[in-house]
Amino acid sequence: MTGQADFDRRLEGWLENAAPPAVPDYLDELLDRTRSTRQRPAWASLERWIPMQLTMPRQVAALPRLAWLLVLALLILALVAVAISTGRHPLPPPLGPAGNGLIATDVDAQLSVRGADGTAMRLLTPNTEVDLLPAWSADGTRIAFYSFPVREVGPTCGSAAPPPLCDSPDQPDGSLVVMNPDGSGRRVLAKDIRFASPSHVLGAPTWSHDGTRLAFSATNDDATADMRVVRLDGTEEFRHASSGGAPTWSPDDRLLAYTMPDGVYVTPIDPNATGQRVSQVSGFVLGFGGPAWTFDGKTLAFFAGAPGSNDVYTVGADGQGERAMAPTVADEYNPTWAPDGSRLAFERVGDANNDIHFVVVNRDGTGARALATPLLAAGPTSWSPDGRYLVGRLVSADGSSVQSVLLVDVASPDRSITLLNGDANISWQRTAN
Repeated sequence: MTGQADFDRRLEGWLENAAPPAVPDYLDELLDRTRSTRQRPAWASLERWIPMQLTMPRQVAALPRLAWLLVLALLILALVAVAISTGRHPLPPPLGPAGNGLIATDVDAQLSVRGADGTAMRLLTPNTEVDLLPAWSADGTRIAFYSFPVREVGPTCGSAAPPPLCDSPDQPDGSLVVMNPDGSGRRVLAKDIRFASPSHVLGAPTWSHDGTRLAFSATNDDATADMRVVRLDGTEEFRHASSGGAPTWSPDDRLLAYTMPDGVYVTPIDPNATGQRVSQVSGFVLGFGGPAWTFDGKTLAFFAGAPGSNDVYTVGADGQGERAMAPTVADEYNPTWAPDGSRLAFERVGDANNDIHFVVVNRDGTGARALATPLLAAGPTSWSPDGRYLVGRLVSADGSSVQSVLLVDVASPDRSITLLNGDANISWQRTAN
């Protein structure tokens, strides 16, 4: 190895001695010549002599007539698609806050829609039928409601009020109907059904959030109530015998919550499933009401108790963590969640006539605040899609009837808006913000 290393060193020395200088001694002379030499003319560049056929544009072959027609047809289709998509209103998400669209009402047992400010009312159903409890689909594209035939005043239809208001919702049997917001596309999904009875309060149909199904309660001859689910083609998907009322969909449309005489239950959409009671508090006959899901599907709100001493409660969908929300000695009922799930509103009795006012409380039970409004009538209520208003009913001066329906501004109750005179159930269309 030592002999090889000596050879390598000698070879390196020979190469260094034989190599020319790293900088030629004529470098200065070369730079002087470069400064005095003109640059090569542009025509002498190599690129100038690339063959002409490679640089000249080629003539494009003419398309056949049929090909041009095909291109034109595709262009027209593209323009039509753009026009359709531009004219179509964007749909809101099925959960969470949304824009305030049209308001559907059942004033005088006829369905109508009007603007969010109560103006520009348009009738959708005729006065030859009794139409009640409109319910908008979550995407705001359809309205569901109950329809009953009008009967002549007689032994089974008293003269206390003129037709069609003399009809009680439990007689005669009615139909579940769906239609478009302009009244077109009317379809009967279920007919010849008794939707209520003396022991079962009529509740509005409820849409699944994906808009493919409706849940409602129907009364049997023995006065028990069945909970049913129908598809938009009228196919009955689910029936839960003797299951109470007020079915409401979980946010993922996999469960229904409903009330029974002994509590609040949750069941999968499965004919073989058995409902699970999630409430623990005691109630009395119709002393359970609601229930209302938070949009995250984790919590249910309901009211329960004996007549005159109902309180509002929340409980986990798994039956855990039940608690009263801002309870008092007054009667409290009809809880409804704000669209963003952060607050709960409910009705609290304000006097011996059962007149009420609204209370709003945070989801964790803190910050209870009574809204400073005139005394209102008890009844179903709801939030506007944007979470600004609650729907209330102003009591007449003598306390005998509902004078008007109000949109109560939650932040500033003194700015409340009169939606319509008289009483009505309303449902608010959700629109994209």
